[in-house]
Amino acid sequence: MVINVVCKSDCEELINRIRQTLSSNGYSISSIPVGPGVFPSNDDSILEGLSKAILAIQAVWASVKKILPCLKSDLSNYNINYVASLSDTDINALYLKYKSRVRTRFLKAELFSIRDNAKLFQSIIAKHGSVRGFITSYLSGKNYDTSMKFYIQPHDDKLIGCFIDPNSDFKLSGVGLATCCEFFNNIGIDEFKPDTHTVSFLNRIDLNRSSVRISRRPDLIRKVGITISETLGKPRKYVDGHIWCFCAEGEGEICTEDDPKCDLCQLKIQEPQLCLGFPNRIAINSNPLAAAQRMKECALIRSETQKKMKKVGLSDAQLEKVLDHVYGPKPVGRQIIKQLIMTDPFGSAQAMKKSGFNRKQAYREMQKAGLAHNSIEGILIKVY
Repeated sequence: MVINVVCKSDCEELINRIRQTLSSNGYSISSIPVGPGVFPSNDDSILEGLSKAILAIQAVWASVKKILPCLKSDLSNYNINYVASLSDTDINALYLKYKSRVRTRFLKAELFSIRDNAKLFQSIIAKHGSVRGFITSYLSGKNYDTSMKFYIQPHDDKLIGCFIDPNSDFKLSGVGLATCCEFFNNIGIDEFKPDTHTVSFLNRIDLNRSSVRISRRPDLIRKVGITISETLGKPRKYVDGHIWCFCAEGEGEICTEDDPKCDLCQLKIQEPQLCLGFPNRIAINSNPLAAAQRMKECALIRSETQKKMKKVGLSDAQLEKVLDHVYGPKPVGRQIIKQLIMTDPFGSAQAMKKSGFNRKQAYREMQKAGLAHNSIEGILIKVY
């Protein structure tokens, strides 16, 4: 069954299958978040919501939750002035205290980002009176639900831009689109977060590609999630929460990143199928070629497929043979790409896409070669 994201019955079927799968595997449906948090009454609470979003980056959230009460105390309840005053030595001490207690890749950098964002909040307060007032100036009161005390389906693109655009005076440290959406959900601004889980999930299920553009680009995945929520007449966080609980380690753990439990998933085992599944370790070992083909269908580039397949112990020779069959010859070297960018920028973008470069990687290579931002964007929007 091909899911049309603008068809309410299709979207309801998708959510129902997720709920059926979670319920039949012992997950408490009542724990699925159905809306964002409450919009805070003070700026310190906004810093807390931002900090939680930053700490969630490439982390096992269940482990992060365990340190939050103690960290909140160490940060003086996220008092903006106190956090902004922390020295590098103070931050390093916090890192040493918590590094063995939490499963996250970038804890030290995240703690520095929290400190730096407190300083940015001080600047916003000095110019605009409060962070809360600054945020609400970008939001319409029409989207504020007075009973639930949060903004639902807000027009928040400009506010997101303020916080993630590198050229913005209000660019938050350590925050991209996915983290900003998580931050907004934490502070009562309804959003769909295009993180690892939602990107992978929406590329695996059988969506009608004529009604929506699917790729691994976070901005496009966010649009898909928003469209589903609008079709359902539900908060964006409702859709985001169901997918996250379905995929996340320490939660439902069904559609996980590396070893999904497709044999337990009602999207695959129930007719009509909503998903053809995704190769787990057993499937990769038993049929590497079919596994690589399925990964390519799910929009994984060559290097991403290679990384996943290498984890199960395939030899380099076997892996290269499979990848060459599925993706074509090995990617063009970076030096050749650089030369091509200088002589034929458009052709170089096409070559990079064919060689497995994603949009962000292609942008970086063209930027290194000296092309201007507007020129690069003009080319990449046509190629990707």
